[in-house]
Amino acid sequence: MTQKYRRYTQFGGYKLILEKIVKFHPVIYKIAFLIKQKFLGNLFAEEDLKGINNLNIDPKSVCIDVGANTGQSIEYFKSKFKSIHAFEPNVENYRYLKKKYKNYKYIKLYNFALGKKNEIKNLYIPYWKNFICLHQSASLIKQECFNSLKEFLSINKSDLNIKTSKVKVTKLNNFKIKNVSLIKIDSEGYEKEVLMGMTHYLKKDISIILENTLSSFKFSKKFLKRYGFECYSFQNKNFTKKNLNKSLNLFFLKKYENKQIVKNS
Repeated sequence: MTQKYRRYTQFGGYKLILEKIVKFHPVIYKIAFLIKQKFLGNLFAEEDLKGINNLNIDPKSVCIDVGANTGQSIEYFKSKFKSIHAFEPNVENYRYLKKKYKNYKYIKLYNFALGKKNEIKNLYIPYWKNFICLHQSASLIKQECFNSLKEFLSINKSDLNIKTSKVKVTKLNNFKIKNVSLIKIDSEGYEKEVLMGMTHYLKKDISIILENTLSSFKFSKKFLKRYGFECYSFQNKNFTKKNLNKSLNLFFLKKYENKQIVKNS
């Protein structure tokens, strides 16, 4: 099953036009990604991440980034939190992050995948025509590689080769990270398992940004509701409960009676 709606990281203007051009072909996309990674910082960060500016987040608090990839979200978060704890299972990406942020003592990096139990699993890493590594869509669930690249780059399954790498999976509950206000989860279809392994944090007054995948949408809403979270998307500079299934990311915020304040919503 694949996503019915093609979603973009940018909401409009020249950024959306550029994104559509870049995603026209995998080669163009890869070149643009490398340019962005090296020179553009958070200029083309996912637009809905701006929703955190509408939250009452203490700049002295801590952010947890689950699925850091090559630091796209870290670039956006690093000026907004006292420290960031970032988890990335792909060893090549992890090494890149270690080098990139070696002088940022407040950014803590972990070479783990997060899930519901401690185990060793295969990380599936897609390659277009066995030539271009598309690690942004690497997943612990093989089918998610195909689903993601079909939606975002219109790549057919027959054009993909999948390589595997053994990775360590652990629970976020095993880490006693204090003063957390935000957890961002982008685990390419593995969101359900991540949530089940972080129940200690769900009892706290935190906000969650969750990648919206077909495999996680219904479960996440139902599971997180038990812990007092309401589900929103960020559109037109406000939080809304409309068109949740079309959103790239979902915001799970504590109910208002639990003192989670949303501005201008």
